[in-house]
Amino acid sequence: MGERVNRKRVERLMREAGIQGVYRRRGRKNLVNAATEEDLVKRDFTASRPDRLWVTDITEHPTREGKLYCAAVLDCFSRRIIGRSIEIRQDTELVVNAMAAAVARRAPKRGATVLHSAHDRQVQAASQQAVD
Repeated sequence: MGERVNRKRVERLMREAGIQGVYRRRGRKNLVNAATEEDLVKRDFTASRPDRLWVTDITEHPTREGKLYCAAVLDCFSRRIIGRSIEIRQDTELVVNAMAAAVARRAPKRGATVLHSAHDRQVQAASQQAVD
């Protein structure tokens, strides 16, 4: 598992090597982790079988050349990423490609899978395109 070292030692070694960690912005305040009216899973992310419940979200990754966005689809039963897409723009196509990869890989039965997503504009639009 590695060696246990003091945080100050790590800071000193990183400073001497000229490297620094990625700082995360603090999350928004006043967010309640409660189910919304349209939340079909009621914040219960357990699945009784494969392809029963998929979740998706977009993450932003800063790089030296700019930002990259990754959309991923996770099967809650296996806890594995079953579809993903990486692009330089955060748009609907990013999520559509991730969901298309998941559907191509798993070929779920129509109407048997629930897709849960954050309230991102792109994720919701892509979800609607997948349903249509």
